[in-house]
Amino acid sequence: EAAKYGKTLKAPRRELLVAAMEQDDVAESVHWAKDLLAVDPADPDALYVLASEGLEDRAPVIPEVKRHLKALEAAKAPAVRVAYVKARLAQATGDDAGREAVLAPSRSWSLPEGAGPVDRSALLRLRALDVETTTDPARLPDRVKSLQTVARAIARDDEAAAARVMRLSLVLERVQKSLTTVASQADPAARKGVEALVDSVEEDVEAIFRKALTAASKTDLHIYLTYADHLRYRGKNARCLEAVSEALKSPLAGLATSAEVVMGLHAVAVEAALGDTKDPARFDKAAPHIKELLA
Repeated sequence: EAAKYGKTLKAPRRELLVAAMEQDDVAESVHWAKDLLAVDPADPDALYVLASEGLEDRAPVIPEVKRHLKALEAAKAPAVRVAYVKARLAQATGDDAGREAVLAPSRSWSLPEGAGPVDRSALLRLRALDVETTTDPARLPDRVKSLQTVARAIARDDEAAAARVMRLSLVLERVQKSLTTVASQADPAARKGVEALVDSVEEDVEAIFRKALTAASKTDLHIYLTYADHLRYRGKNARCLEAVSEALKSPLAGLATSAEVVMGLHAVAVEAALGDTKDPARFDKAAPHIKELLA
């Protein structure tokens, strides 16, 4: 109400922005960041949100991100946030040297005890970018270990928002994909080591999804859909079908507002069932889901 009727008030907008950031609610964070910058153009939280989330767009507006980054540095924002935006911007513009210039000193960083969830997420994304842009198998173990240290600290936090846990799982899944690409291009000796890293990250992803399902399974079917799709991608077709079956038994699946997610669950189940070409019953397993999709 204060933000609605106080058109120039900074404090209520700042509180709403911080709350959205701590919940990792991207849409709300971007909304309040834009609203706050209209009355406080130098707010570091708002600048970070628009710069970091702007880089996640399919076609980032680079001049706008650069402008936010410059203001972010002038506002003396936390170093880890500035570093992530700088490194991600360099990656988006093909500046490999610039990206490495940011990543190299950041590899020895650690956040102080009690660091907030936004700063920890920034460090996680920085560590993930470091792994994803490393093509030398010999350098990967240490960098993956650094990533896992940050990821596990976030996952252990019982107060971590469900959306943040989900973002964490997606970041790690993206890392797995980059590691799989490196493994496919490595010599046989190095390939085994990189594949072991993929499996190690998988253990973290599984633990994170289990936590997310426990925390939000009764309120959000999207978590089941994301988890089922992850299992399908990893070739764990039987477990994927089990996850879909569990999700479809939820009371949420019968709600009209869940129709799109339910369709997604059926589609993933069809892909998982038909993807197991050695299973003679694969057509029978896919048929009920195809029937529901047609209906």
